[in-house]
Amino acid sequence: MEGQFGVDLDALVSAAVGVQTLMDELAKQDINDVDPDPIVVGHDGLADTLRDFCDRWDHGVFYLTKDGEELAKRLDETAGEYLRIDLGIAEDLNGN
Repeated sequence: MEGQFGVDLDALVSAAVGVQTLMDELAKQDINDVDPDPIVVGHDGLADTLRDFCDRWDHGVFYLTKDGEELAKRLDETAGEYLRIDLGIAEDLNGN
């Protein structure tokens, strides 16, 4: 197959679905359930560190899911575009 190019549309769609599924699951993980209250944690410094970690974790998950959803969307659009082109070429070859 030297000089030929092929795209596995099923793999592109599967990747898009897989990434979106992962992002949906990740979005369900709510770090806000962690209570960094010094009384609960038992130490002011540890509570502050835990609060800082939770804040950074929350921001990180937000941007990760945002980027992951964009990736899933683009994979899906790419698969659709390849399919559209493939169908157009098939129609041209069949004289339609």
